[in-house]
Amino acid sequence: MAKDFTKFKIEDTETWLPKNRLVLSCLQQFFKDVIVDDYKYLKKTWPDEIQGGAGIIVALEEVTNERYYFMDDILEAPDSKKYVVCNQWGSGNFEKFTELAATMGYPIVSNQSELTSETIETESDNLVNSNSIFQKNHFKEYFSKEGEDLRLVIQIYGSMHQLYHCTKEEDQVIDEIDNHYENSWYSYFKIDSDNLIVIELNNEEIFKGEVSELGINEPAMEVIANLFDDVTGNIAFRLQEIKEKGFTKEIDVYQIKVSTKNNLLVVDSACGVSLDYDCSYYKNPLTDRKSDNRYTMIEYGKYHLQTNPIKLKSFKISDLFFQKDTDIESLTGLSAGVFYCFSKIFHKELNELDFENLESNVKDTEFYQGWPMDN
Repeated sequence: MAKDFTKFKIEDTETWLPKNRLVLSCLQQFFKDVIVDDYKYLKKTWPDEIQGGAGIIVALEEVTNERYYFMDDILEAPDSKKYVVCNQWGSGNFEKFTELAATMGYPIVSNQSELTSETIETESDNLVNSNSIFQKNHFKEYFSKEGEDLRLVIQIYGSMHQLYHCTKEEDQVIDEIDNHYENSWYSYFKIDSDNLIVIELNNEEIFKGEVSELGINEPAMEVIANLFDDVTGNIAFRLQEIKEKGFTKEIDVYQIKVSTKNNLLVVDSACGVSLDYDCSYYKNPLTDRKSDNRYTMIEYGKYHLQTNPIKLKSFKISDLFFQKDTDIESLTGLSAGVFYCFSKIFHKELNELDFENLESNVKDTEFYQGWPMDN
């Protein structure tokens, strides 16, 4: 069955939104239209039972699980009390919400998206060898129709680290540098298993969930060298594609892992298997300076990342490769149950997908003398 790509908007407005963003939009407009000075009135007007257990809107101080709310879109009442809107909406409770919103003067209309019927076709992805340990790849393949391009965008949300590789003059003291960004030569993010990832084609979601659902966190991965005799079909084919596209100087199968859930590949950035720079950044003149003259700035906070849009004729999620950078966890530490999954995303034909930082709220900054690969 085709996935529902319908989007919505408040009647007579311009922006089409997915279900949860539409709910947020309604509440934002309500706060503009009405003076909200009574929490009981707010709860009575937008009752919890419409959404379910999390409620439509709650006071900020009552939030027990930030993942269920739009924490970056806080609504503030005239009395300075702050509220957040729930982001958990499916077809059942969303229909109830639209009925309520209409009675509040916010009629909801849908675009009855033409995406699935006119601009995208889907096919099941190829099965791997039935004798291998790999499961069926459940991700679909999407094709443009009538020669039109598909527009791919990937968004990532949540708390994460951003690392900057910086250089300084020999006599400079790190803590006394006013603007560390001017000293930055190279930066990347630490994307963890609990971050939210959204993959969109033509502004419509084809995948949304925690990164862990991609099956590329450590417990779901196997070193491909240990499985090489069993790897056939699209796994071997994609390894060959990596070689042919020149992503790596040399394929080291001991540095490549594959998800046993859906065959997605993760490559370590260790010298010899770097997807992007082919180890050239190890040879950059900046790295020839003494270790004392280079340092890593580590910023931790909430981020909203988005890749620059790219155009494709067809797409499936297994067209993507993921790159990990060594020694990050030794700098940032480990969280129980949360795994570092990747820093970069690559497309098999288009190389690295560049991240744009749309929004961030940095909570703290630390400095490390040298770079992770100096260890």
